[in-house]
Amino acid sequence: MASYLLALTRLRLREDFNVLCPGHGPPVWEAQSKLEQYAAHRIDRENHLIMALSEGLRTIDELLDAVWSDVPEQLRPVASATLAAHLDKLEEEEALPSDVQRPRFERTEW
Repeated sequence: MASYLLALTRLRLREDFNVLCPGHGPPVWEAQSKLEQYAAHRIDRENHLIMALSEGLRTIDELLDAVWSDVPEQLRPVASATLAAHLDKLEEEEALPSDVQRPRFERTEW
């Protein structure tokens, strides 16, 4: 997550492009605005996660319910991957309580 946020910042500092071509969806012609939205969204989620942790929430379900309550049930596995990335970032920053349940992912073969 820290690398992602840094990449967004670096892109926002560049002035040599005006369109984003995401891996899904149509091209985004308001590139700088969209990059700011992406960064703000991640920071907002992280702030909500920090608040949930400060309130004593520790399980994956509790954290998803508190921070990703707007995510439809079928997208909850994707939200848990994002939760894991935020938890990794907080751990790297030594800001993660030691008793937080962490999402686990199994590798699948195609």
